[in-house]
Amino acid sequence: MKHHFRIALTFCILTLGLNASLSATKPTLLFDIKQHLSPHKSLREPADLNPFMLILHYNVGSLDSTIDWFQNDGGVSSHYIIGAQGEIVQFVSLKDKAWHAGLSEWDGLTGLNNYSIGIETENMGPLINDWNVYHEDNQESMANACEHFTPYTNALEETLIPFCQNIVKRYKIQDYNVLGHNDVSPGRKADPGPLFPWEKLHHAGVGAWFIPEELPYIKIPDKEDIRWVQNNLADYGYKINKDGNWGEKTRNVIQAFQMHFRPADASGRIDTETMSRLASLVKRYPKEKRQLAK
Repeated sequence: MKHHFRIALTFCILTLGLNASLSATKPTLLFDIKQHLSPHKSLREPADLNPFMLILHYNVGSLDSTIDWFQNDGGVSSHYIIGAQGEIVQFVSLKDKAWHAGLSEWDGLTGLNNYSIGIETENMGPLINDWNVYHEDNQESMANACEHFTPYTNALEETLIPFCQNIVKRYKIQDYNVLGHNDVSPGRKADPGPLFPWEKLHHAGVGAWFIPEELPYIKIPDKEDIRWVQNNLADYGYKINKDGNWGEKTRNVIQAFQMHFRPADASGRIDTETMSRLASLVKRYPKEKRQLAK
């Protein structure tokens, strides 16, 4: 009797260990996912490429309008959308390329549809339906950017966070490769906006964040040094011309960075707080380690 019990116990332990090992490398999706497959897709190159980026968007519309758009005449798609009530809809298999990022660049790579998983979120985006809110003559408005965008629902966030946790674990996506559309297309795109829960995601193990405790001590230039800012934004992964000029393109990249990491002030103007957060991120996720991990 004891011998049989020992055999059974050993088998259970081995089985649990095997299952745990399998789930650690590629856990099963445990979500209610509806499929509305989109024709707007293509093969990754090479076809067996595993995606190593996660790019987040907002849809500026309803869940139903996005389903219709992605299935019919839109010519665009994403892999998933998460609805305001926590619904999940899949449009494209993760082994295929969805058409969500368009002209995009990160860390020297272009055409990021090929390397990424795209997730839309049901959110109306800017409350002011006017792209001029992002332009230079509206810096004061964007200094209070959070007041001009639609909040994300609790139900959406409660689904988004574990869903993203699952994806980054399955595909071993590094924190610095969890991005917003505006990170990879600064000036052209603003989604997922300054109210997206980046900090909550980071604390759940998804995506990068600076270390608040070190900001008062981190080394930055004594003045607003444009070359320092451009070099560090480039080192973190942003596409930026390191020309030493405060032009519109540089302001767009600073604004994209701020919408992700300093949403309370996304004016595109550089200041000590923005520089400290940037320096913390570059220190925490050094370029040489990202290059090796790619």
